[in-house]
Amino acid sequence: MTVSASPAQVTAQVDALYARHGPLAPALPGPDPTPWLNRLPDALLYFWQQYGLGTWQDGRMHIIDPALAAPLVDFLFAGDADFEGDTHAIAIGAFGQMTLWSQRHGLVDLNTMMTAIEAPYLIDPGLAPPPDMQIVEGLLDMPAIMTDAYDEEGQPLFDRVRALLGPLAPPMIYASTPAPPRVADLDPDNFVLADAREWIEAVLGESSITLVDWRRDQPDLRLIGDPWPPGQP
Repeated sequence: MTVSASPAQVTAQVDALYARHGPLAPALPGPDPTPWLNRLPDALLYFWQQYGLGTWQDGRMHIIDPALAAPLVDFLFAGDADFEGDTHAIAIGAFGQMTLWSQRHGLVDLNTMMTAIEAPYLIDPGLAPPPDMQIVEGLLDMPAIMTDAYDEEGQPLFDRVRALLGPLAPPMIYASTPAPPRVADLDPDNFVLADAREWIEAVLGESSITLVDWRRDQPDLRLIGDPWPPGQP
């Protein structure tokens, strides 16, 4: 089934980003978009149809079929009033970060290194760009600073870890040991190649995940799965 075309401006932006950040390596066929109509933005379904799935931005993330990570997402958000049932993984970063789409709240970022979730448009829905633009700007053109991980001195790790372990292909990531890592463990020599889903499952099994708003002086809002404290959000 062919997805109804996104506005010409959006498809042109997607095509331009593919020319800048592509190609996918390896490029695999995208999933059937039919089950995802009205659940994921058209810009992402267009990308699947035109270009498929695979490693994006020179290996900094994998564009994935949400069905592959559905068990992880179900486990993560079980019982959570804001995310359970309509949140889908759409990309996995080189270090196991996960980008998700909430049908209610737009883009959601799981930082597995910090065991934290950021959902900016849950907190400030009036600031949310249109869904297609969230995909274009927040996923396909995600800045490199957002896709990297950082050592104890705040220095980026991606290039150094890739030099040691080689380029990535799905479903592999650069996995910190232990999982989740301590800040002192974030050294290139402490990373190994691992299956993304297995490593993320290990992190979720060992950790409580906190919903955060990094713009606040006290960023921790609540644990995922717990109710909101009185008076929030």
